[in-house]
Amino acid sequence: MKSKLDVELAAFETQRSYLLRCYRGLFVAIHRGVVIDVDKDDFELAQRIEDLAIREGAIAICRVCELCEEKDTPERLYADFESASLEW
Repeated sequence: MKSKLDVELAAFETQRSYLLRCYRGLFVAIHRGVVIDVDKDDFELAQRIEDLAIREGAIAICRVCELCEEKDTPERLYADFESASLEW
């Protein structure tokens, strides 16, 4: 069975073309397979979604970048607040 994070990252992969057109160079937060927030600053984005991630589990924050066009693994940050040791 896939983890919630794996599901969110698969959603990122599936939406890659759209994300590159709309959010190139930005960070996107993906929850339940959809983009729920966007920011140029990953820390600001993580702060906004922290409460939701604590309540509902892993939320992927991925940078939409050229690397993604090459079908490489997306950059992943703060994907699971339970395992990340972030201090606000």
